[in-house]
Amino acid sequence: MSFIQEARIALLDVVLSLLAWMFFTPFALVVPKKPRSVVVMGRQNGQFLDNAKYFFKYGAESDDYAADVIFLTADHRLCNEINNLGGRAKIYPSVYGVWALLRARVVVYDSVDWVQGGRYQLSFLARKVQLWHGAPLKQIELPLHQKRLNRLTLFKRRMLAIYKLVAARYARNDLLISTSCYFTKNAFSEAFNSKDILESGYPRNDILCEKNITTSGTDGLLELNTDTQIIARIEEAREDGKKIVMYMPTFRMDRHNPFDSGILDIARLANFSKVNGIFLVFKFHPLMEKYCNLEGIDNIVQYDSGADVYPALPLCDCLITDYSSIYFDYLYVNRPIIFFPYDYVQYTADDRQLLFDYDEMTPGKKCYDQDTLEQSMCDVLIGIDGYKESRRIVFKKVFDRQESGASAEIWGYIKANYFV
Repeated sequence: MSFIQEARIALLDVVLSLLAWMFFTPFALVVPKKPRSVVVMGRQNGQFLDNAKYFFKYGAESDDYAADVIFLTADHRLCNEINNLGGRAKIYPSVYGVWALLRARVVVYDSVDWVQGGRYQLSFLARKVQLWHGAPLKQIELPLHQKRLNRLTLFKRRMLAIYKLVAARYARNDLLISTSCYFTKNAFSEAFNSKDILESGYPRNDILCEKNITTSGTDGLLELNTDTQIIARIEEAREDGKKIVMYMPTFRMDRHNPFDSGILDIARLANFSKVNGIFLVFKFHPLMEKYCNLEGIDNIVQYDSGADVYPALPLCDCLITDYSSIYFDYLYVNRPIIFFPYDYVQYTADDRQLLFDYDEMTPGKKCYDQDTLEQSMCDVLIGIDGYKESRRIVFKKVFDRQESGASAEIWGYIKANYFV
């Protein structure tokens, strides 16, 4: 996207934000808040996944807090499905969604794009809780913003700063959820502007602490927005004695991927998987999904890029990734992780600076080509695992809570501090 295109989008966002400040904020200042009203929003206009999904699920199903919990989304089908499953959901933008935000005592989200569309102004006096969506290996939020500012001319820096201010892009949170004291000190405290930080861990990881996870019709809200067809195929493959390996690469700004570049040969990978009794699952970022063509390929499937993958993670025998923080969460199941940072130098130079030493924080074999990747899969799936102690050390750094209960602790904090 060119600078002119970005400027046009930013200008429109500024105009809409100014209108929201003028017309929405006065209502937010006078409309009384419901004592126990909590509005939950997933990223990208209310997707039902990640921490927002699991936080909402816990609150909607718990009788302990007697809270009025509403999930806000732009997806009409999702809204109907949540309501049909016993939860409460509203559409935004709509009159009901606007009213829910105006009356909210607490607003909970796991991204920064929730502020768009007037939502921040409508909930101006509500308590704000940022769950975020990953223990970061890469630079995020304020330090990343400052790094980008430093690359601009003085005029562009000032224009961008005004834009971010008007759009409430870096507005203060009342509470930020962290995963550990170590990550609070080394990542989260500088990345966000927050009054308080709670090191409870993430709601989505509660499911990884459970045994024999399945979504085969056992839990409606859990199953909602998962790729049930692929999960069923994973379960069938497990019953047939196959080993399940999931590959989850990180999104690259230039849309670079290992298939178009010839780093990975899909046909060869499929044959390797078949010969070695492996069922391979690809889970891509939505912007990467279209670059992988599995037509006519056996033994490899593609998990819906927009679906919640957490119920499938405990079913996998091994995870392959590169710089994605998903591997931190996979430490809960304590199974082998293979790292495939084939473009390490380019990625760290062009996309994101890493917060930690890569070798120290990645407890698994590093592979840079298909030969070593395939050999590593063979090794870990026959029980050669030299990284158990490394996983334990990293796990203790990343997560103070190493058992389930994150959702309960966050809800308990909200009840004690924000409910009246």
